[in-house]
Amino acid sequence: MTSTLRIAAGALDGVAGEEAARVRERGATLGSLPDLPAPPDSAEVARAYNELGRALEANIADLDVIQRGGGADAAAADTALNAVRAHLAPRYLRDFSTFTIAGGFVGRS
Repeated sequence: MTSTLRIAAGALDGVAGEEAARVRERGATLGSLPDLPAPPDSAEVARAYNELGRALEANIADLDVIQRGGGADAAAADTALNAVRAHLAPRYLRDFSTFTIAGGFVGRS
């Protein structure tokens, strides 16, 4: 989009009027931002997050088995589980913030 703003502004070189001036201004300001890649398809992102989330779930189950085995392996599994928890905790707080209203209603904030 940034390159399109620059291209459009450049195409109006020498064109008079307020509209042309605004197009050139946007080309000069927002068009000077670094180019960004196009956002990925939302279905692709949802699929990837689902797959990655399921992998984290599977890791938790496997780490539990390793922890129950005890010894040095359990200590390594503790470290691995803490890494998973460090990733998940802020997401849980963001996704599942709740509030209570008179009458016991609980909902997302």
